Amino acid sequence: MQSDEILAWIQMSIDIEKRGRIFYEECLKHAREQRSAELFGFLIEEEKYHEKVLKELLDKKSDNDPRRVQAALQKYNKLGIEQPMFEKADLDAITGKNALVMEMFNKSADQERKGINLYVDLEERNSDPEIKAFFHDIAMQEVVHKRKITSLGMSLFGMEEEEEPNTAASIEKELKANKIVFREIPMLAKDGEFKPRDIIADKGETVVLKITSVGEPAGFRAINFGLNEYIRADKEFVIKFIADTAGEFEYFSNVPCSKGNGKMRGKIIIKGENEPDEEL
Repeated sequence: MQSDEILAWIQMSIDIEKRGRIFYEECLKHAREQRSAELFGFLIEEEKYHEKVLKELLDKKSDNDPRRVQAALQKYNKLGIEQPMFEKADLDAITGKNALVMEMFNKSADQERKGINLYVDLEERNSDPEIKAFFHDIAMQEVVHKRKITSLGMSLFGMEEEEEPNTAASIEKELKANKIVFREIPMLAKDGEFKPRDIIADKGETVVLKITSVGEPAGFRAINFGLNEYIRADKEFVIKFIADTAGEFEYFSNVPCSKGNGKMRGKIIIKGENEPDEEL
C-alpha cells in the first residue's frame, strides 16, 4: 500500500473512532442500569484513546508535516470510502422515541464486530510492520469490547452467558476466524494455452485470478466452483472464488481459440483436508 493511501486509511480510522465515541455517548444517555452506564463509559474512553493514538500514528507516518496530513485527507475523500461503522441509521435506531435497550446492545455489538473485520482487513492490507502490529492490537481490543457488550446485554435480559476469558490465545483464535486470506494469481491466455496451467491455493483462501487473454477472447469454465466467464481480448479480467473444498478440479476455456482448445485447460489444486461427512 502506498504511503499516502496508508495515511488515508489512518484518517478513516480516526473518523470512525470519533463517530464511535459519539455513538456510545448517546448509548450512555439512554442507559438506565448501572452496569450499562459503566460499560458505555468504558467504551467512550476506549474510543477516545484509539482516536488519540491514531492521531499520533498519523503525525508520525506523515513526519509531522501538516501538508502531508492534508494531502492524506484529500486522498481519503477522493477514495470515496463508505464508512462501514457508526452510520446515521445506527444512531437513529438508539435515539428514536421507540428505541429499545436491546437494540442499543445489539447495535453496539454489531459495530464492534464490524470494527474487528475492518482492522483485520487493514492489517492484511499493510506491509509496514509497525502499522500491521498497530491495527492487530486495535482488532484485539475490539474483540474484548464485543464480548463485554454481548455478555452484559444477555445477562440484562435474563439470558445468562458466561463471558469468555480474554486470553491472548482465545482472542487470536477469534481474529483468525475473521481473516480473509487472498491468493492473487496473474494468468495469461496466450498461444492456445493458459499460463500457468495449474492454479494452486490452500483451502479457505479467496482466490483472485487476474487473467489477460492476448490477441483474442477466451473463456474460463470451472464447473465445481460455478464459474463460467467470458474474457475479452487484451484486457485484464478478474475472477474471484473461495477455495472451500480440497482436491483437484478441472477448468477449461469454452470459447473457440484460433490454435484450438486442446491446451486451453488446467487444474485448480486446493491443498488441505475436507471435513469428514457427519454420520446420521
